Amino acid sequence: LNAITPSGVFGNAAVTLSRNRYLEYVVDSAVIFPADPTKVGARADYSGNHTVGIPGSTVNLELGSEIPGFRSIRLSGRVEHSGNYFADDANAVTVPSYTIFALKAALRQPILSANGWGLRGFMTVDNLTDNPAAKLTAQEIAERVKPTATQARNN
Repeated sequence: LNAITPSGVFGNAAVTLSRNRYLEYVVDSAVIFPADPTKVGARADYSGNHTVGIPGSTVNLELGSEIPGFRSIRLSGRVEHSGNYFADDANAVTVPSYTIFALKAALRQPILSANGWGLRGFMTVDNLTDNPAAKLTAQEIAERVKPTATQARNN
């Protein structure tokens, strides 16, 4: 959703709500415990679990204004929220939800243009409040996921 007033005040909003689950998802021992011969025949049934890496909600809101007298410059503030999600198929490791705040200055008009191409610029400062959950790396999340015998259900 986007809106702009004649005076140059603008806003953008996007919301995503989803419910993603595995309908049928069974993994055998060759995948779960490839180096452990004592686990032969073990199976992990993740059917019905939440899908890995997909939050149930995301929200992005932006409010800004063009600078009076310099309508080619826009200043805006943005709020982004991501709901929590699971980092593993067993749904044992949760990545926490987070909200970040950002400021942006952008050029609406190209500073250089030729043959139908243009070059514009912008500068953004993300995560103004230094929210640590927003800075989790894939490696940090992977370190939290350790396959264990409790994650496998013998069927």
